[in-house]
Amino acid sequence: MDRRIASFFEALADRTGSTWSIPASTVRKILDLDELEYFRTAYRVRDGISALTKERFGPDDAVFLLELFEACGIHGAEDAFTGAGLHVDYVLGAEIQDSYITFAVERARDHHPDDHHFRSLLEEASDFQTAFKRYLDVWFRRDALSTDSIEPFVRKKGFRFPDIAGITIARYIELLYMRHILEWYNLFPNLRKRFSEKFSPRQPENLPDEVELALRVLGFPVLPGSFREVRSRYKSLMKRYHPDVNPSGLEHSKRINTAFALLAAHAAGGASDG
Repeated sequence: MDRRIASFFEALADRTGSTWSIPASTVRKILDLDELEYFRTAYRVRDGISALTKERFGPDDAVFLLELFEACGIHGAEDAFTGAGLHVDYVLGAEIQDSYITFAVERARDHHPDDHHFRSLLEEASDFQTAFKRYLDVWFRRDALSTDSIEPFVRKKGFRFPDIAGITIARYIELLYMRHILEWYNLFPNLRKRFSEKFSPRQPENLPDEVELALRVLGFPVLPGSFREVRSRYKSLMKRYHPDVNPSGLEHSKRINTAFALLAAHAAGGASDG
């Protein structure tokens, strides 16, 4: 690891709490830049103009900082920041989505549906979709699911700063929702199908089967025999269509995530083999 990146991480190690911040003056010192050199270099970096007004940098500035390091000729800054837990590159992003969706599928698989509760929600809401959303809000709170899924993922990855990594990943998941790359209510297809068959009017026969549509999206001719096959195909497609890599891939990445949740729930053995 470049000594300047190592010095940056050493400065972060002295922080208190689970977030992080570092004075701009410390960054300039680590990079051995005088004020004029710093301004010239930062000006060439994405978001550099707004960053120049800051006296301290924090989580929102991770991309600016790693690009500033690279602009100073320090190669491998993005990998280092990602490995430390300060940044999510597209490869880690695909892993986070895989882990998060898989966790949601497994949590839904272990859930015992409460028909009485859903019936009461349906009577209050008068339409199936609203009742289903309210049911999920009670039994599968989004913030709790994120917290529960992140902890084992962080342990498995072994980030340099695990507490920072947890916050970075939580922010990334929320960004996925804000950009509608993830759709919360599409992560529980089997539960939705169960309640729909029991409480909602029968769907028209000419509508395409959602499993068949999911197979088309992920490129499978038939339902895969294992969850491992579904996961492998999902990761491959997300690396190609994630909007951070492919700006035109937003809509397709939404379909990929929805299809993955559905096929992960249907694949033989559920999500237990991968």
